[in-house]
Amino acid sequence: MPLPSSVARALQQHTEQFAPIPVTLPWDDPTPTEAPVEAEHRRPRTYAGARGSAAIDAIFA
Repeated sequence: MPLPSSVARALQQHTEQFAPIPVTLPWDDPTPTEAPVEAEHRRPRTYAGARGSAAIDAIFA
């Protein structure tokens, strides 16, 4: 995807300052859950269409 050179520079500076680190997302755990609450904590969080908080409303405004 084409990017303006200013965006490419900003991304480069950011990755130099904050090196990427490996993470494991909780819903990628292949072991079965042992309790309903554990299943709830493993589900992906999405905010598409969410309303109610001022911060989320500002994002979608």
